[in-house]
Amino acid sequence: MTSTNQNGFQFGLEAEFLLVDAISFRPLWHHDLTFKTLNATLEAIAVDDFRCDSFKVEPPHRKASPYVVEGYHLPARR
Repeated sequence: MTSTNQNGFQFGLEAEFLLVDAISFRPLWHHDLTFKTLNATLEAIAVDDFRCDSFKVEPPHRKASPYVVEGYHLPARR
């Protein structure tokens, strides 16, 4: 969600989420969850109730959403 005041200043809100195993509550890491699985889960969350026209599609996502998986759009470094 982004808001603009009379001087043109814009700000947004960001939240971080920790993904955990449903049974053990062990934190999940990048090797535990593929982008395909995570992205499909996020795209399944209904966003129709959000009143925001500024959602952007950030590659490799295919659907405009308030949820973005950061890091997956960066090239792999070995």
